[in-house]
Amino acid sequence: GFLWPATRHRWTPMLARWVGLAAVWRIAGGAVPPLGAEVREEMASAIVVGSLGSVTTEIIEKREGGYRDKIQTAQFEASRLEKGSVPATISWWKPLDRPDGWTGHQGQNEAPPIGKAVRVFCSVDGELLTPNGWELVDEPVDEPVDEPVD
Repeated sequence: GFLWPATRHRWTPMLARWVGLAAVWRIAGGAVPPLGAEVREEMASAIVVGSLGSVTTEIIEKREGGYRDKIQTAQFEASRLEKGSVPATISWWKPLDRPDGWTGHQGQNEAPPIGKAVRVFCSVDGELLTPNGWELVDEPVDEPVDEPVD
């Protein structure tokens, strides 16, 4: 007890840092950071501006032991092609259930909004790049485009 008051103040800042780091790690859950703009543009097979229509949702069990993903697919009306070819549908995923203690890829950070102008960054088959495969676009959605214009 005699040394406690003198040593308490010396250890308090270090203890506070460790508690803070543990809290940040727990909140983040080991999530993957967003892709930078240049990396996202390079990785995308297609970059298209348009709007999402009706969405379907499917729950997939990936492995035994509580490993399930929610996969969503939306009809896509393209208004401007910036790279690649126009996908008919756009899809993304988000983990639903993971075993306790599991960390890793979180799928799409947020689902894209339906009916609003978005720029999508996706694979050839229309799967959004994770974790940030879309962005809002501040422009009206033009007439639909089906094929690239040279």
